Amino acid sequence: MSSLHYNPPPSYAATVPTPNYSTVPLPCEELVELALNPPPYLTRTSSSSSSSSSSLGESSLQSSAASSSRPSTSQGARVEEPSKHFIFSSGNIELDLGPKDGDIPSYGLQGRVRGVVRIKKMNHVQGIVISLEGRAQVTAMQGGLPCGHTERKLLYVPLKLYTKESSAKGKARATPSSEFPFELAFPTHADSTDPTAAPIALPPTFRNSHPSMEGWIKYTVKIQVIKSGLWPRDVLATVVHYLPKFYSLPETLLWPAISLMDAKRFGLETNEKWKTTRASLSSKTPVQDEPTMSVSIPRTARAVANYCFPVNVTLRIPSSSIPRKARTQEGKPITSIDDLLADPTRVQITMIKTTTLTTPTVGAKSSQVTTLARAYRQQIEAELVSRPHDERIIRAWFRAGRKEGEASWEIPGLVDVRYAIRVTVSLGEGEGCIFKHDEEVRMFSHSLGQFECPFEVHDEPARNLLLASALGNNLTRF
Repeated sequence: MSSLHYNPPPSYAATVPTPNYSTVPLPCEELVELALNPPPYLTRTSSSSSSSSSSLGESSLQSSAASSSRPSTSQGARVEEPSKHFIFSSGNIELDLGPKDGDIPSYGLQGRVRGVVRIKKMNHVQGIVISLEGRAQVTAMQGGLPCGHTERKLLYVPLKLYTKESSAKGKARATPSSEFPFELAFPTHADSTDPTAAPIALPPTFRNSHPSMEGWIKYTVKIQVIKSGLWPRDVLATVVHYLPKFYSLPETLLWPAISLMDAKRFGLETNEKWKTTRASLSSKTPVQDEPTMSVSIPRTARAVANYCFPVNVTLRIPSSSIPRKARTQEGKPITSIDDLLADPTRVQITMIKTTTLTTPTVGAKSSQVTTLARAYRQQIEAELVSRPHDERIIRAWFRAGRKEGEASWEIPGLVDVRYAIRVTVSLGEGEGCIFKHDEEVRMFSHSLGQFECPFEVHDEPARNLLLASALGNNLTRF
């Protein structure tokens, strides 16, 4: 048997010498760059541009990042996204609205639309007019198809940029590049066809859909280039958002505290800081020794979105009015008002938002109710009542709605957005609610107390208003 022949394995050194790196170049080397920071390609900010059709289908949008680089920030610091430069073009017209945040140019209370209109060719041009327009429309739907609508013009602010006659006289000359700067301001009130009617605050951009109805409020910037002879007009129209801040007075944020002495002596109904309303019983209720309920809210009846808003509910439920078969969620019998309050499904205090759309031409009306939040119960008092055995005061508070996104407003006969505190009380299974009371409150998106100088922020849009109005039907948000 022959033995196998093989070569022995090579021998390796125990240690491998590492090269000696140094920032000092050798005589045969040349220093090109010396930097201890990361390479520039790791921190470089690139700019890009894209074009897409506008929502009206009449212009195109070029959106590019800001040319300036992002400032260097430490790890964990917030880096603001660069603004987009909005340039809309259609045929011979180009509209430059400058850098803005968001996907659509948005403006706030008393916002000013500033920009430049560029005309590529001035041949046969007789005049250039730019206007800021606003319209509201509610459409009734049947079988998924519109069956009638009601439309109203809210705003029309025109501005003449150029006329051939005035240019010839030297009153208004076009720049060599045919650029026309402009500035249009949103008014605080909508246009009215009836001079005797009360002024209406200009409503925000809005869109809401119901199963049988939909409504929207839209604002556009429109440019018309008038030409001579048989030449057709050039038109460019693009959508902008109007999202004003609804301001409440500073004192409405104060907690309207009530002293124990006043409560014992006069009660909540006569306290000057509270507005108390007695609720009416539902139809199916006992007649003898019937329950009573009153709802007390601050006298100003104003609330700020996502801020504390107090409410007091005085409830009297005699034991004789509670059905014998009434049970809690755990199956325990309900024999007193304390047992009733211990079950959260029996007494509910919620903040609701009601959006109503109306089409007078069709005679249709639709309301959408959204529950924003449930009340937080601070305490239940039995000492400050006249009948301690069957009467209680529920002290609660809300922090309801999307922050800086809820506000009460209306267009009479068309769109109505309201807020209310809803209190429901039910005793037994299948008995229904013995109380279902809605106490209306006025909602504001902001408070003047939030800013040291609020007039400096009037031009900033309240973007959450658009998010709050675009939610679906009959949603419950907490």
